[in-house]
Amino acid sequence: MAKKEGNASDNSELKQRLASLYTYLSKHLGIKEVPKVVFTNDKKNAEDPLGLTGHYDPQQKSIHVHIAERHDNDILRTFAHEVIHHWQNERGTLTQQRANEPSGHYAQEDPNLRKREMEAYLLGSLLYRDWQDEQRYGPPKSPPVLPSPYD
Repeated sequence: MAKKEGNASDNSELKQRLASLYTYLSKHLGIKEVPKVVFTNDKKNAEDPLGLTGHYDPQQKSIHVHIAERHDNDILRTFAHEVIHHWQNERGTLTQQRANEPSGHYAQEDPNLRKREMEAYLLGSLLYRDWQDEQRYGPPKSPPVLPSPYD
């Protein structure tokens, strides 16, 4: 599932958690195709207070996660957010009319991409929390209530 780029983490415990989280997300979202995952260990990016944390490439169906100098929880949360974008791409709701523009403000200026970001932050964080709780305390008595997709 994961491809290393640079000196990516060899932390087998993190990899096991990523696989478990993906299984959980895939089950709850009905994801059909496993995305390619690329870990980037970019020290320069890590030193930038506004450095990148991750992104999703819909054409390649790949999730890119920056891992240098980051806590495992932060890496997992970023991964969950990007998995939501993969799910959106499978559903056909992730359109990228402006994503490659140099201004970088596509998430603020494109109404559809704004909705996609809101959905990714909400569902990614919520499902990540649900997965964490299940890891800590075992499965809940009833399935978690999730908001409906935005469209």
